[in-house]
Amino acid sequence: MHILSFDRKPDFTEAMTQEEMMEQVMKDYGNEVLYLCYTYVKEWNLAEDLAQDVFLKVYEKADTFKGEAKLKTWLYKIAANHCKDYIKSAHYRYSMVTHKIHRIQRGEEYALSAHF
Repeated sequence: MHILSFDRKPDFTEAMTQEEMMEQVMKDYGNEVLYLCYTYVKEWNLAEDLAQDVFLKVYEKADTFKGEAKLKTWLYKIAANHCKDYIKSAHYRYSMVTHKIHRIQRGEEYALSAHF
């Protein structure tokens, strides 16, 4: 049983398992990480997926938290980097182009030829 050393919140105790600790971290910071992800991608469903990915990374990398910064700072750094990586990915670029094409087809945006 791996015990995390997150000690920035008073309700974290050494008796907590890694799973219990993560549950507490998600409860304390879940909405904040979700909103941060949303500021990058501007889509709630995608932001929720990215936030889940962030907490998986945090779970996997929990032993790298040294306590030199606040837990919130560490979480935000992981979240911001994950969102930036996603935005740089080919999948994101493809989905944004596809989304824009669908909006044009539905008449929600001007046709591409109107911009030239």
